[in-house]
Amino acid sequence: FMTAQVAERYRVGRTFLVGDAAHRFPPTGGLGLNSGVQDAHNLAWKLAAVLKGEARASLLDTYESERRPVAQTNADQSLRNALRLFEVAAALGVSDFSDASRLRMEETLESAAGCERVGAAIAAQAAHVDMPGLQLGFCYREGALKRAEGESPPDLQVRAFVPSGCPGARLPHAGLQAGEGRTSLLDRVPLDRFLLLVGPEGAAWIEALASVQGAQISALRLTPTLLRDLTHGLGVAGIGPSGALLVRPDQHVAWRSPKLVANPGEELAGVLRQFLDPSSSAARSSPSPDGGPGIHREG
Repeated sequence: FMTAQVAERYRVGRTFLVGDAAHRFPPTGGLGLNSGVQDAHNLAWKLAAVLKGEARASLLDTYESERRPVAQTNADQSLRNALRLFEVAAALGVSDFSDASRLRMEETLESAAGCERVGAAIAAQAAHVDMPGLQLGFCYREGALKRAEGESPPDLQVRAFVPSGCPGARLPHAGLQAGEGRTSLLDRVPLDRFLLLVGPEGAAWIEALASVQGAQISALRLTPTLLRDLTHGLGVAGIGPSGALLVRPDQHVAWRSPKLVANPGEELAGVLRQFLDPSSSAARSSPSPDGGPGIHREG
């Protein structure tokens, strides 16, 4: 019989559970591998930040608070997928491989009412093979992120993926112009540092990075020469021309501001302090390739 389990704890001291060690799902839906890769992606950058002295050790606690709810959702969906498979057999009147079951199935398919029941049972399997919202649309409700007061994460829709720039969500894909060498904005997210994305009128955010200490941050200004559809991209991200998004190395949004604020440096420092605490004695800033204090500019 199909079962699903999720570990009660993902971290005890210096020990972390990742992938199948943290959760076990039925194979119905194929969610185990994706969940495991996402676990590793989530934990890796946090371990790196702590080991490099860029974040306090409590950042590692957000691994469980972010990933365990996702695993529980995926476990529940996998189990529902498994149980729904039996609905098709029940609608057909099949309980085993006997001749009696075969006759019941034939009688069912010979009647309009029987075909309707079977059709409904098959339609109920849709989430088993069509789950883009579950796979890509989940949004961390708490953890290494900061939302505006009163802002809530979008509701999860299993079969419908609605891209969002809400903190906690995965950075929405945006197509890059030909000649950029890459096809998606997601390809521009570095693995070893945060990425500050700003609108075409958001240069002040990038300039303010010089005053932000403790974290490695790359910066990229979104312009018509970079994105194929700048207006659409900004709209999906939820920012205006002077707004900004801070993206984590695991491609999830940590924070956003719809528009430029009076003191962008202070705003960014406060965001990072919330879960990295770059002002602590353990934190340090490393020079970036262009010689700035932990800053690497692109575009």
